[in-house]
Amino acid sequence: MDAELRAYLDRRFDAIGSHFELVETRLSERLERVEQRLERVEQRLLAVERRVDAMEVRFEERFISIEQRIDSLILRIEQFEARVVSRLDEMRQDIAKLTLRVDNLAARVDRLEAGVLHLNDRVDALGDDMRQRFRGVNERLTELAA
Repeated sequence: MDAELRAYLDRRFDAIGSHFELVETRLSERLERVEQRLERVEQRLLAVERRVDAMEVRFEERFISIEQRIDSLILRIEQFEARVVSRLDEMRQDIAKLTLRVDNLAARVDRLEAGVLHLNDRVDALGDDMRQRFRGVNERLTELAA
C-alpha cells in the first residue's frame, strides 16, 4: 500500500473515530436525559403507588364499615321481623278468641230470639184467650143486665 492511500485511510479512520466519539457523546447525553426522565417517571409512579395504596386502605375501611352497617341492618331487620311475626301470632290468637266470643254471642242471640219468639207466641195466645174470655164476660154481663 502506498503512503498516500495509507494517509487517506488513516484520515478516514480518524474521521470515523471522531464521528463515533461524537455519536457516543450524543448517545451518552441522550442516555443521561432518558435516565433523568426515567427517574422522574419512577418518582411519579412511586407517588401514584402511594396514592393507590392510600386509596386502597380507605376503600377497605369503607367496605368494612359498609359491611358492618349491612350486618347491623340485617340483624335489626331480623329482630323487627321476629317482633312482627310474634305480634301477628298474638293478633291471630286474639282474632280466634274474638271469633269464638262472637260465635258464642251469636248462639246466645239465637237462643234469645227463639225465647222472644216463643214468648210472643204465648202472649199472642194469652191475648186471644183474654179476648175470648172478655167476650164471654161481656155476654154474661149483657145477659145479667137484661
